[in-house]
Amino acid sequence: MSNEQTWQLCERHALFSNTNPQLLVNPPADFQLRSHQYAWCIYAHQQAVLQRESTARVELDAFYRPAREFSQVIVFLSKEKALLRFLLAQLNAHLPLGTEVVIVGAKDTGIKSIAKIPLRGFSPVVKGPSGNHCQLLFTQTTERHHFEPSLAFSQRDELYFLPGVFSFEKKDLGTQFLLEHLPATISGSVLDLGCGCGIISQWLSLQRSPSEITATDLSALAIAASKKTLEHCRIPVHFCLSDGFHQLSGRYDWIISNPPFHQGKQNDYAITERFIANAKHHLQPHGRIILVYNRFLPWHQKLSEQFATVELLAENSRYAISLAR
Repeated sequence: MSNEQTWQLCERHALFSNTNPQLLVNPPADFQLRSHQYAWCIYAHQQAVLQRESTARVELDAFYRPAREFSQVIVFLSKEKALLRFLLAQLNAHLPLGTEVVIVGAKDTGIKSIAKIPLRGFSPVVKGPSGNHCQLLFTQTTERHHFEPSLAFSQRDELYFLPGVFSFEKKDLGTQFLLEHLPATISGSVLDLGCGCGIISQWLSLQRSPSEITATDLSALAIAASKKTLEHCRIPVHFCLSDGFHQLSGRYDWIISNPPFHQGKQNDYAITERFIANAKHHLQPHGRIILVYNRFLPWHQKLSEQFATVELLAENSRYAISLAR
C-alpha cells in the first residue's frame, strides 16, 4: 500500500504544487493531504481512516461519489490492469471533458504497457518524466460514458467480485483447502478476517451454525463484493472496513483467515505477524483461531509463541491449516 517512489516522482515534478482542487486516487498508505487535495481511497489503511474521520476531503469507498470538480486527477497505479480500467471508468462518468488525468506507477506494475492501451473516454496516453523506476503518464477526458455500479460486479459460483478483489481472476486453492477442513464444531460469533469476496462467510452460513459473522477486509472493493455475495444470507452478517484489527473492538468465538503475506509484489511477513500477535485480544476466553497458509510460511510456529495449544488440522503439498486456542 505504501509506494514512496511514486510519491517522490510526483513531488520532484511539482505535481502537488498546484493550489487548484486536485483529486488523488488510490494514493499510497503514507500520504498526507495538502489543503487543496482530496482523496478517493479504496483501501482502509490507517492513514486513510484517520483522515476520513477528521476531514470531509477523503472518500473511502469502492465507488466514486464526486463532491466537486477537479482541475487535475492523479491515479496511483496498482498491478491489476482491470482495477485501473474500473477506476478510470468511474472517473470518466463524472469528470468534465478536458480534465487532465495523470497515471503514476512503478515500472514493475506494468505502467509502460498502459501507454499502448486505448482507454475508453480518454485521449491517447502520453509518456511523461520517469525516475526511481517509476513513470508518469498523461491523458485527459475526451468523452463521457455512463457507469452503472450494479453492472460492475462479475459472478462465479454464486460469489461476486470486483476488480482488485482477491481471487478475482481464478479460484484460490488455499481457501478451497480451508473450506474442506473447517471443524464441524464452529458456532457462536465468527470473524472472517480478510473476507475478500465473502467465500468463507458464505460457506459458514450454509454448512455450519454460527450465530453471527463479522466480515472484514482492508479493501472497500472486497467489502462491496462480500455484501453482494451475502445479500441473502440467512444469519446476521456485519461488515467492517478495517486495516487488520484496527477498526474492530469486539471479541469472537472463532477467527478464520487466509491471511496475506504480500505487500505489492514483495513478501511482507510483518502483516500476518502483527495479526497473530493481536488475535488473542479479539477472542473470547475459549475462542479459537484458524489460519490457512502456504507451507513455507512460519505461521504455525508464530501461533505457538502466542497460544497455549496449536494443532495442525490438515496439510498437503502446498498448504497447511493450523488451529490455535
